[in-house]
Amino acid sequence: MFSFDKRLWPILVLAKPMDEHKMNDQWTESISFIKRIQFTAVFDFNEMSNKNGLCNMYRNPERPTLQTERLFNENAGNLQELANKLGLPYDVKTVWIFANGRSDYFEEKPHLSRSGWHVSYSAGVCDAVSFFNQNFVIPKGRAVILVLLFSNDYDGLIDTFNEITRHFGWGPLVVIAEHQRIFYDFAEIIQQESKGDKEQLEKVSIIGMPWEHINSTITSLTGYDEKMNCMLPCSSGALVHVNEKIIDSLDNLSILSANQCENKKFKNIKDRKQFAREQELQFYKGKHVTWWNFYFENHVCERHTFHHLQERAQDLLLHAKEETRKIVTFTIAHEPGAGATTLGHKLLWHFRRKYRCCVIQKISETTISHIYSLWQYMENNTDESLPQPVVLLLDDIQTELSLTDFTILLNIEFRKRGLNKGMGCLLMICQREEKLTDYDYESQNVFFLRQELSHKEKTWFAEKFDELEQTGRELDDYNPKHLISIMIMRSEFNPEYIKNTITRRGVKVFVPLECCDELMGSKVCFWEDRLSSPLRILLIIEEKEQSSGRQVRIAHPSLGKILIIEIMKREKAQLADIAKECLNCSLLQSTSYGRNFLVDFTLEMLKRRKKEEYDDEKTTQFSPLILEIISESEDNFGKPAEILQLGFNKFKDYMLAQALVRLYSKWKRYDEAIRWAKEAVDLSSIHSLSYILHTYGLVLREKFRHLTNSNIFQPKDAIENLELILESLEVFLHAQRKRDDETDTQKLLYPFHDAIYTINEITKFLVENIKRSMDESDIVQYLKDKDFIPEEISNVWRKFHQRLKEMKEQGHNAFKVLEDNICFNTTFYAPEEAFRYNSNKLKEHRFYRSFHYGHERMLENFTKIYGEHEIDYQLESADQRSRDEFHRGRLWTLKGNSYMNIFNHIKNCGNKHLARQITDKLITIKKHIMAIEAKDSNDLANEICVNVVLGIMGGQHRDSESDILKTCQKIISASNEKVDLAYFFISMLLWPSGERKVFYDDSLLQRSLSYLKRNFKQQKYKSNVQKSSHVKEERNISQPTPQFFLAKGKGIKSLCHRWEIFVRENPDSQFDNSLWDHIKTKEKLRRLCGTTTTSSDGSSTYIVFKNKHGEPIRISKIRGTNKGYESEEEVSFYLGFSIAGPIAYNVKLMRYEQQSHGAFSQRELLLTTNSKVEEFMKSSKEDLQNMLLKIRGLEGKRPDYLKEREKQLIKDKDGIKEALDRLEMMSGEMDLSLID
Repeated sequence: MFSFDKRLWPILVLAKPMDEHKMNDQWTESISFIKRIQFTAVFDFNEMSNKNGLCNMYRNPERPTLQTERLFNENAGNLQELANKLGLPYDVKTVWIFANGRSDYFEEKPHLSRSGWHVSYSAGVCDAVSFFNQNFVIPKGRAVILVLLFSNDYDGLIDTFNEITRHFGWGPLVVIAEHQRIFYDFAEIIQQESKGDKEQLEKVSIIGMPWEHINSTITSLTGYDEKMNCMLPCSSGALVHVNEKIIDSLDNLSILSANQCENKKFKNIKDRKQFAREQELQFYKGKHVTWWNFYFENHVCERHTFHHLQERAQDLLLHAKEETRKIVTFTIAHEPGAGATTLGHKLLWHFRRKYRCCVIQKISETTISHIYSLWQYMENNTDESLPQPVVLLLDDIQTELSLTDFTILLNIEFRKRGLNKGMGCLLMICQREEKLTDYDYESQNVFFLRQELSHKEKTWFAEKFDELEQTGRELDDYNPKHLISIMIMRSEFNPEYIKNTITRRGVKVFVPLECCDELMGSKVCFWEDRLSSPLRILLIIEEKEQSSGRQVRIAHPSLGKILIIEIMKREKAQLADIAKECLNCSLLQSTSYGRNFLVDFTLEMLKRRKKEEYDDEKTTQFSPLILEIISESEDNFGKPAEILQLGFNKFKDYMLAQALVRLYSKWKRYDEAIRWAKEAVDLSSIHSLSYILHTYGLVLREKFRHLTNSNIFQPKDAIENLELILESLEVFLHAQRKRDDETDTQKLLYPFHDAIYTINEITKFLVENIKRSMDESDIVQYLKDKDFIPEEISNVWRKFHQRLKEMKEQGHNAFKVLEDNICFNTTFYAPEEAFRYNSNKLKEHRFYRSFHYGHERMLENFTKIYGEHEIDYQLESADQRSRDEFHRGRLWTLKGNSYMNIFNHIKNCGNKHLARQITDKLITIKKHIMAIEAKDSNDLANEICVNVVLGIMGGQHRDSESDILKTCQKIISASNEKVDLAYFFISMLLWPSGERKVFYDDSLLQRSLSYLKRNFKQQKYKSNVQKSSHVKEERNISQPTPQFFLAKGKGIKSLCHRWEIFVRENPDSQFDNSLWDHIKTKEKLRRLCGTTTTSSDGSSTYIVFKNKHGEPIRISKIRGTNKGYESEEEVSFYLGFSIAGPIAYNVKLMRYEQQSHGAFSQRELLLTTNSKVEEFMKSSKEDLQNMLLKIRGLEGKRPDYLKEREKQLIKDKDGIKEALDRLEMMSGEMDLSLID
């Protein structure tokens, strides 16, 4: 039976109505079928349509774009760009074209006679018809065009009709006229102008049927529309009817009515049973679940997770008014095909009568306003009577925002609109995971759904199969074994069953629908209705949710891998052969817009490797597809190279060229790798050029290593190799200059890191691999002194002199950029907040981790050449500039040349054996700083740093706090570099804690805090945001790193450096929030009190610290907590100092603190903790170490599986560790670097 579904792209042509029609409500209602069909385009010949006509009455205000013919005329030469501008065909919208004038609030263009229309409008309207005939807008053969004749006003209509038949032919036309006179007048003109005959017109026309009957007939072809009878529950308990136009305006949401499915009328019981059976079988074949599957009994198996999920959701909803978070999320983490979508829909069905429920169709900023509109519709929004929360389901959808940004903006929307307390939304997220491991465990708001069934579920599937078999025997029209989806679930995802299914069915092809039209041949109209029986079983053809058209998919996700394996076995082919055939398939040359999706997915398979940045468990060099091809290839690179090159030749994608660089480099085919690197550079955009250049530099360096490995060269024989490694360095420097501010911060830093690494490689080569008569000291002097060139290499290396002598400054600049970025800011991987269920900690970026761990060695290798290592006795006779440069060189060697290096000395200050040596070294550093006569801002900053470090370590050779402040003000007055560092130290030294040793200047403190906040905002720390659901993208965030915490001492001793709390033992060491509860932290740091407050727009929460000596201080950065706070809450917190201003850590509500402490004083609490440590110290070191090993194993288990004594053992972890530390310290075996 014909129906208006998404296989069609409907176009509507509206004649100008008669005047009596416009005033006739009955007539306008009889045309209401217009709003039931999602038209791709409307050609409207009524200039008043948007004021008092059909456009005004029936267009969806969210979906249409109103245009005149001018747009198409102006863009006639660039139709693809016009399609992109209109959002076609991806966005579900209607282009409403005023084809003969427009008269409304936006534009005035007159309605013209036919001759005038030819002069003014004809060209644009004809261009519009041609535009919609393009295959990338409407696939060939899938248009249907309704022409509604309301009057004898044919001005422009006749010519547009002729243009339509010229482009589309007569096949898709349906002409409708209620009055025969109107139709035959129209037909007569067509005949007279030889554009068609009467017989042709009558074949495609409906003549003489009342518009009411037309309306009824066409409405029946659009299917049952629940929007006509949608009811929503209110907080009062009443149900309210929702106007259909309201529902249409909220088109980013699929709203579940409180009386969903209850209004459909059936002729009789048999008709109802038939309908129910069709809905059930479609679901079991693998189509998406519908509300009918819940309305009719026993279509859906009740999963074991549902009760836990429902109870948790119910608990959150019942206590919504006390909830501090406006948006509460919980996650169903699921393996593919395990039924999470069905489970989520079932939860909505459960709550539909009491709470407003909907499925989010698309995430964008518009979605946020839609959700708020749904929440407050027909509600009395007062503090006494808040609306109930909206229950939202978020599955695999199209997205313009990351989930994190979406929840933040949604939270802002509710606060901005006055929701000051209580929950506004319960957001349920289905998060697909390829495999849930045994180490993943459920939490309060995370529920797992694996590809496995409980005993009760197995019983349900067995009984359902028996029921289906009985029905099949009675009706003799289907076999339940052909219901793929339910059979895979029943077999509990058994790979052997899936394999046998594929073998029996013999499927070889699965492709997107739009791309198949050309493959199937233009004569095969709606070929999807003529699929063979095996294909009907294994393939699902369904409507797209967010764009016109249909899509083809495999009936169940578990079929995919087995299907490929079976094809390989039957065709005696390898995976590379299948990949090659896929790339050569004509589908990728389709002119249909569906090709774009197919190309995107194909590129992803070829190039998207696993990376920590994508929240993968590991980082690989190649995509899983290419890795699999490598594993089956005898020469390891021939076939994968062929596949990647074939893909590159088709798509010209720079990342495929980059993959070829890695492939050839891995197998030491460096010339090919370099050729592909140049190809990648040529194709790169401004956003990608820097890191593609970085790849190019790496392969040049790899070739240099390969050629020079352990070899010794005469200076003249080293020329080619020097040229190669210097080219590598220049490429890294080029990558630095081509950094793009919109690219993620960490990608900007790789070229700086590898520039230093390459400089060290060059200097090592010159010192160790060059056979020479001159001393090593001559080589070092040659590299440092711009005027010194040894005779031995004067001529032979003439072209290298300048390039080699520039390396010192290049290295200095690279270290500065790296240290300033890495020291003062931490970059984290940022998977969506709701998806991080197995840990509450963000993971630091691998570049950040490795730099901190490898920085010291890289610096030492650099300063072997460019530092100063002993006193130069001729220094006194040198000029002032030379003396200053010597002292600065000594600072590089002593690691006293920068903020980061000076404060890194604190890492080992807890070791009493090293503390004296460190102090002496810092005193030496200070002497060299003070010996510099012409100090620049960097020297002054180093002077401040070394004095602060000496003060923290208790040294007697430091300046006073007042002198340090004066030095800060010198830097500010110079207005060159390090101004932010000067204000940073001022903010700490002047913090109004009552323990200062300087005169308090409130205006200077406030100025410092304002500068730090403003300066940080101006810096660009970009992150990549995930924009679509089918492509993995890197998303990182950079946060200011706390450098110091407010401690309990006086003056400088009131500052606790971060290394005194957290020391990085290896590259994977992570900051652990549990340290706030550690006894040593509590003894060392000072807790402050403040009051929370919310910004006027509701977007941010601050803590206001009441300054007894001046203006209150607003702390805008809050870390180490996931809880939301109401305004005017009393809190306590630890204070961190960062280059972006103060940060509040470990924020706790004072009322909870008081309740938890009860009658115990802080002193008593400390004694209780200490008594446990004393008790553990009675155990042996071996016993304590075994306890910690046992705790490590227990921490990977689900909490609800732990016994009470095991839970207690985990709680005692810190006490056990402290007891072990004390025992090792007493025995002299401990590395004291972790002790304060």
